[in-house]
Amino acid sequence: MKARSAMTRRSRHSPIALLLTLAAGLPGAALHAQQQDTRTPPPAEVIRFDALVVTATRMETRLRDVPANVTVTTKQDIRLSPAGTVADVLRAVPGFNMRTVRSSVVAHPGRQGINMRGLGSSSASRTLVLVDGAPLVDPFNGWVYWNRIPLETIERIEVVRGGGSPTWGNRALGGVVNIIRTRPTRSGGYGTLQYGSNAMVRANGGATVHTDRFTLSADGGWFDTDGYQIIRSDLRGPIDARSFSQNETFGGRLTVRATQRLELGMTGDYFNEERRDGSPLALSWQEIGSLRGHARYTAGANEFIMSVFGGSQTYRQWFSSITADRTSETLSVDQYRVPATTRGMSVHWANTDLGRHSLAAGADLQTVEGSTNENFRYVAGTATRQRHAGGEQLLGGAYIQDVFRPIDGLQLTGSLRYDLWKSTAGVRRERNLETGQETLNRPFEELTRHEATYSLGARWNSSDRLSWRASTYTGFRAPTLNEQYRPFRGGGNEVNESNAALVPEHLVGAEAGIDIGLGSRLFTRLTGYWNRVDDPIVDATIARAGPAGSTIAPCGFVASNGVCRQRMNVGRFRSIGLEAEAELRAGADWTLVASYLYNPTKVTESPDSALIGKAQATAPKHSLFLQAAWSRPGVLDAALSGRYIGERFDDDLNVFVLEAAFVLDARVSRRVRRDIDVFAGVENLFDTEYETNESTNNQIRTGVPRLVHIGVRWVR
Repeated sequence: MKARSAMTRRSRHSPIALLLTLAAGLPGAALHAQQQDTRTPPPAEVIRFDALVVTATRMETRLRDVPANVTVTTKQDIRLSPAGTVADVLRAVPGFNMRTVRSSVVAHPGRQGINMRGLGSSSASRTLVLVDGAPLVDPFNGWVYWNRIPLETIERIEVVRGGGSPTWGNRALGGVVNIIRTRPTRSGGYGTLQYGSNAMVRANGGATVHTDRFTLSADGGWFDTDGYQIIRSDLRGPIDARSFSQNETFGGRLTVRATQRLELGMTGDYFNEERRDGSPLALSWQEIGSLRGHARYTAGANEFIMSVFGGSQTYRQWFSSITADRTSETLSVDQYRVPATTRGMSVHWANTDLGRHSLAAGADLQTVEGSTNENFRYVAGTATRQRHAGGEQLLGGAYIQDVFRPIDGLQLTGSLRYDLWKSTAGVRRERNLETGQETLNRPFEELTRHEATYSLGARWNSSDRLSWRASTYTGFRAPTLNEQYRPFRGGGNEVNESNAALVPEHLVGAEAGIDIGLGSRLFTRLTGYWNRVDDPIVDATIARAGPAGSTIAPCGFVASNGVCRQRMNVGRFRSIGLEAEAELRAGADWTLVASYLYNPTKVTESPDSALIGKAQATAPKHSLFLQAAWSRPGVLDAALSGRYIGERFDDDLNVFVLEAAFVLDARVSRRVRRDIDVFAGVENLFDTEYETNESTNNQIRTGVPRLVHIGVRWVR
């Protein structure tokens, strides 16, 4: 149990943190210019039609020419948010929700999948997450480790709602989130030190060296918190403990301008995280490393990009069974080693000057290998069974895209993509640890699927202030190795079985919208959409155990009042919705922002009649974001933000109801020297207790309590 002892040490004096703290306090040091300058920019017009985005079309395109609904979260938006992670910042985007509204600071990564436009999320996300165009999604589980990306290194975040599969392939069924880091243009650096409630410490720093021929940058971060209680206050028992986390992250990037036309680059990242999920035995640890190289060649209007990437990770987690009165827990599963590796490459070509056409084409290939190795069926604290389960996947695809401008103001976009998905070498083996005898050796059939997806879109800019857009699209998502082969036991005596026979999910969707700029100070956007998902993969409820526990196929023994679930393709569900956004600059200093989502969902077909008519799990019908910000450079930046999450359900049968909640946050910062800012923030200003998850045995979890932090940022 080496990993467990490391987690319970809770070291307060990481050498990384001390080095970063020292760097933040040395005014003569050459720190990081990754953000060029994170100081408050002068007031800008609200009109965002001319912002350049790359995610929707894989070509640098003005936002006013994109037929999809794209929201760009800027560096200033990030600075005005009291949030400490990317996921928490993105909650301001309409249509963007998480499987849980609990902060990613303490939420298990399996609970951090994106629920875009009510399309839901199992442990795997139905939305693709990228960093500078490279996948951030865990290749084995489909999880998203949001804490891997320090906010200080981000230039902007592009969120594309709607099917992204015709451009980006698998996992982009619900859309794409592309986190774009700043490309340094000078030498320099930054340092940030932050302290807050529950002994929270966050330290980040980095440095860049920039010349005419190369740019070399490195950054690192350290985070630690004692965390907080996540079980609702009236339900807590003796076994309930603070949910804490600690992580370290490092990154390095080298870009070389070999010639005037050729750029070569290499990026490496390392992430290590430890966490406890609310009780003494609910512990987990993960370690991730990745490496990516690229070559970019530009000749006139032609651009060629070739990328290669690889990654390796390992994961460990302990699960427990909890008594109904929450007085004790017993170890149920020790997933002592869950390794995964991935390798891939992509090629991309684009020409933006072919008369009235802009063309792009490319191909990509990825392989994934992963397995789970675990001890289970504990008797008197000792495991009696051992399991190995896993397999391999191959995912490859090719795409072509044409952007056609038949007349001034009108742009038509069409994309077509072909994908191959193959799942091989699947196996599940079990043995009796008391006798050493193998009790199960089951190989699984190879599965192969061919997928063709398309998108068609149109945008009409009838004036500089008014644009109309519409699009239709298809998409798919293949099951992950985790969903196919890895069973697990969740909190509250929930047993989830894998399913090697899962097939890909498919989406058909359409949307239409209007963008309006009134004068130079008001920007509004309205979008209506319709989506249908066939064969969605859900954690389907099989049966519930009695007070004494029960043996339920295929889960085996389920503890007292527990639930047996299995991942299944369950027919079809529909998601319709309306997204509204508005941004107003009121005077020279004030900015008001509002976004609203109306999103009813419903299962329309299912082999299980009990599911028909039920809403998609974790998808609220109503959500709202409001913000009032005041900014005067050199004086003060201040923002007050409110988030409303409507009533929703936490299971497929809509048994567990999560109540609606409204949470208010605040943030202020002030320049004290030319290159030093001080700042403070409050999350959940009124200390509202709101529900985030509900499961068996009185396990109702709650969100962030009132958290206060202060900090200093230095940029040069």
